[in-house]
Amino acid sequence: MMSRKTAEEVVVLMLTCCAVAYPFYAWITDTGLFRWFVDLELTLQGNGPYEVTDRLLLIPVYAVTWGIFIAASNAAGWVIRRLPLTPATMSDAPAPAAAADNKTGRAIVVVFLVGGVVSTIVGVRAGVIAYRKSNEVVTFEPFNLADGIPPRSTRVKLTGLADPSLEIQFKIDIRESYIPVLPPHWRQGDPIVYFLHPHPSDYLQHSKPVMIAQQGVLIRDGLPGAAAFLFKKHGITLGTPPIVLDPDTEAELSTLLEIASWCTVLGLLVLGIFGSLTVSWLRKRHRPPPLVTCTRCGRMQTEGKICRICGGEIA
Repeated sequence: MMSRKTAEEVVVLMLTCCAVAYPFYAWITDTGLFRWFVDLELTLQGNGPYEVTDRLLLIPVYAVTWGIFIAASNAAGWVIRRLPLTPATMSDAPAPAAAADNKTGRAIVVVFLVGGVVSTIVGVRAGVIAYRKSNEVVTFEPFNLADGIPPRSTRVKLTGLADPSLEIQFKIDIRESYIPVLPPHWRQGDPIVYFLHPHPSDYLQHSKPVMIAQQGVLIRDGLPGAAAFLFKKHGITLGTPPIVLDPDTEAELSTLLEIASWCTVLGLLVLGIFGSLTVSWLRKRHRPPPLVTCTRCGRMQTEGKICRICGGEIA
């Protein structure tokens, strides 16, 4: 049970949280609107050189997101104000609605507090896993694409045919490059599953395919959206899922640390904001009622219309 005003406030609060969080989510995960604007920017750059201005792309992502948020908020408010509501469901009467509104507000605060706790726990857990992995003894499993046998671990020594002629380069802060690593039986038009992400590229001096035996970490679905778009633009069919070999053996840890930092910061931020609202609500709830003066006997007492001592009217 809640008033129309509270219903609108709840909807606006939920949509606001989505409008604030979605652009960052799309940016971090390279999905949704952000991915669409990246593809558009690369398309407009023709045949290159390619550069992704990811921070500038957040501006149109935010603009579109907040445009949708404003339209959705207005539509939700219009619907709520015109619903044929009965007193048993949503009332505009001030007395019963006030108690329902307080209960609804408390429920919202509790939901966000639980979300903040869960986010913080996920962040701390990811940090612990990253710490444990950093102390593990690193071993690399031999993995030859010619055998066709998938590896059992993510840390491998990959043997295959790297083809610099199919390399894709683009810039996001720094120059990134991805080189297809092919099995010996690969033919033009076949899907490519494995890609090398060199730091920096040691294979640019070669113009022809060269056999490599490279140690690194296999990252499933590790091909960035920009690289996937450019490979498809140049007629390369991607395997499902594309797997990137990163020679940086700490690449796996960096992903965990990124998850740990974002989840922990977000969780603590939510706990800080809604925790302060909870403390304020508790203080207000346990605050002693104000004292008023009786116009007849002059005694001080709590609020009320009639004095409990002399029966006179309270000012």
